[in-house]
Amino acid sequence: DVNPGNILSPKDGQPNSIYFIDRQPFSWSLQSWVGPSDLSYMMVLWWEPELRRVLELDVLRAYYDALVEFGVTDYTWDMTLSDYKLSALQCFYIAASWCTEPDKRTKMRWLWISQLERACAFYSDWRCHEPL
Repeated sequence: DVNPGNILSPKDGQPNSIYFIDRQPFSWSLQSWVGPSDLSYMMVLWWEPELRRVLELDVLRAYYDALVEFGVTDYTWDMTLSDYKLSALQCFYIAASWCTEPDKRTKMRWLWISQLERACAFYSDWRCHEPL
């Protein structure tokens, strides 16, 4: 959830010291930490599918490489992709959650319909209909 309230940066503006924070367990979210969850939230729900298709693997690779650089072991690239796919499928819940209250269903249609379309594009792109 990359919004200004979730970005920490020093007053001196050094770009190598920027931190993104945000994690709260919702009733629909995975309760055990799945790192790529915020990445899927950002890329699947907020990026146009064309942009996501171009950049998502590079972003995921940078994420994975950073984990390895900081000493994470026993977590493979395939596990990263599986976690990303699992997390991205939760985007359907996010889009649908706007429809639980009648006033939000109408008032927020501009948002949830684009999120639903983007989640469907991800589902198709990643061939989520195929068994693992």
